[in-house]
Amino acid sequence: MQRIAECCCGQATLTVQHEPLVHVVCHCDDCKKRTGSAFGISAYFSEKQILDTK
Repeated sequence: MQRIAECCCGQATLTVQHEPLVHVVCHCDDCKKRTGSAFGISAYFSEKQILDTK
């Protein structure tokens, strides 16, 4: 499975393959500010899983 991530403005994209190595849910102040929510969710991939970047 391939996934495409994109920043909010659309100028940066990233294509990865396979499942993430780990999913993280964080409640720190930085993640709350970044997401505008009570928490932030991130998925981490290895460099080998990255297929394309823009």
